[in-house]
Amino acid sequence: MEPRIIATACDANYFPALMALLRSLMRTNPSIPVIVFDGGLTPGQSKKVSRFASVAEKRPFVCIEARGKFSYIGDSTLLKFEVASLNAEKALFLDADMV
Repeated sequence: MEPRIIATACDANYFPALMALLRSLMRTNPSIPVIVFDGGLTPGQSKKVSRFASVAEKRPFVCIEARGKFSYIGDSTLLKFEVASLNAEKALFLDADMV
């Protein structure tokens, strides 16, 4: 079990922000493992991400129809709940577009 881990989720649309986040984490906290829940990255994007973090291809355990005021909800939004499945004492989830 890892003592701590950083997790995020991303699809192809947020790839540039994800890469900025991963580069920042590598410079500031290189000893903390990072996992990216793949919510729809392209194979090329996934390969680039794997240089900085572990990539987990997952589907969210729950689905919400994205419409109306919930139109922003997609697979990568719901993947934050997968943090509970990580083998770590402490986990921090960061939105990929927070940078």
